[in-house]
Amino acid sequence: MADLQIEDKDITPNKAYENFNIHKHKIEVFSMYVGEPCVVELEADNDMMDEIIDRFGEKIRISYRGETFFRLSVSVQLSPPFFSWITVFKGKIRIKSPQKAKDQMTEYISHSYIV
Repeated sequence: MADLQIEDKDITPNKAYENFNIHKHKIEVFSMYVGEPCVVELEADNDMMDEIIDRFGEKIRISYRGETFFRLSVSVQLSPPFFSWITVFKGKIRIKSPQKAKDQMTEYISHSYIV
């Protein structure tokens, strides 16, 4: 980015971005990949709480807590980096719903690069 300049004119407001929330956007987007916005229900082993908080913040709402796992719903954008994030934990964080997120995760995993 060479030759940057500060413009004298103000930015023209755009109604499409009137209610844009950068903090919400940063939580939903994984590695700046834009995907289909979706509320997903995740199930995670209890020892994954720190990873969930690191990713989604402290204001998450736990919908169910079992003896060994908990569930939560979060808004994300379905994308390869989101599915990659899930796979890093080797089954300790799982997608429970919706079905389209589960199907896309299955499709993502089916393209493993094992030779």
